[in-house]
Amino acid sequence: MRTVYTTLQKLRDQEKREKALQYAQAEQTRREKETQVREKHRRLEEERQVQVESMGMRVLQDYLNMQRHIDIQKTEQELQEASTVAEERRKEMIEAQIESKVMSRVIETLEEKEKKSYKKQVDRINDEVAIMRWGRGR
Repeated sequence: MRTVYTTLQKLRDQEKREKALQYAQAEQTRREKETQVREKHRRLEEERQVQVESMGMRVLQDYLNMQRHIDIQKTEQELQEASTVAEERRKEMIEAQIESKVMSRVIETLEEKEKKSYKKQVDRINDEVAIMRWGRGR
């Protein structure tokens, strides 16, 4: 029976590693999106600082800035989604860690019970042997 629990523990450990890897990937994606948002905001501010002389260039600049702003909003939405995914992966990782610890404790408890049971059997056999020797010695 212990081998079943040991196998389950190995599966739990594997799941724990997979969840940790998924969380790391989701967190990296979130950081990349965060960096993209900051960079796009910086570029938009730089473009807003540029002064143009002709009215046609001003209209073009305003149009491009509007497009950049729309792109920033889209990237911010992607960042929000990536943050949500990262948080879900973090919760899954924590849950897998807890399950692994629980399974480890179950196995430890079973091993302790087996040791106690084995010790009782050995003690019982030793008692029987001692009684038989005592009876022969009489």
